[in-house]
Amino acid sequence: MTELARAMPAAEAVGEEAAKGYDLLIVGIDPTVAPGGGLADAVAQAAERFDGPLAIAAARGAHRHDPERAALSVLAVIDGTRAARRGAEIAVTLARGADAPLTVLFLSDAAGTRRRLAGLAQGDSAALRDVLDLAEQAGLRVRMQVRATRAPEREILRQARAGNHDLIVMGVTRRAGEGAAFGPLAETVLEASDRSVLFLAS
Repeated sequence: MTELARAMPAAEAVGEEAAKGYDLLIVGIDPTVAPGGGLADAVAQAAERFDGPLAIAAARGAHRHDPERAALSVLAVIDGTRAARRGAEIAVTLARGADAPLTVLFLSDAAGTRRRLAGLAQGDSAALRDVLDLAEQAGLRVRMQVRATRAPEREILRQARAGNHDLIVMGVTRRAGEGAAFGPLAETVLEASDRSVLFLAS
């Protein structure tokens, strides 16, 4: 790891370093959320200067006040998309590295609930099965939660509190033409969560 000090705005520093060919940008600038909601300007501007895979980290609670000694319990949110699967891969890696418990929350639309939930209960969802296989290969025991909801942001926050998780990991997609915007679900979770949040976008 190389630590660089830059007496310049974060966006300029990222733009300068991005030209060197890095494969991943991790943005952990405080504050993460703007006063009016959404990403803070410094975070958004730094993210916009990097075209590759991106992670946005927001420390909350014990992770903010005592990060070296804070416990870790990971909630990985998936919904069958490729972006969510990539986020779950990172969640598995983090849980394994920290020897932390991992819960996978699979969110389904309320429409067609009965059929989809029956399929998921039988392991018929390829997306969920892939994540569980990854966790098994990593030697992790995973708790699985499947929920049908029309308000996924509320379900994510509820599960984080109910399971006493202190890190929510979500794979997200950059909205076309909107720079570092990840959509209303991601923004709501980031703004409302009192638990640490990690977004992975590629």
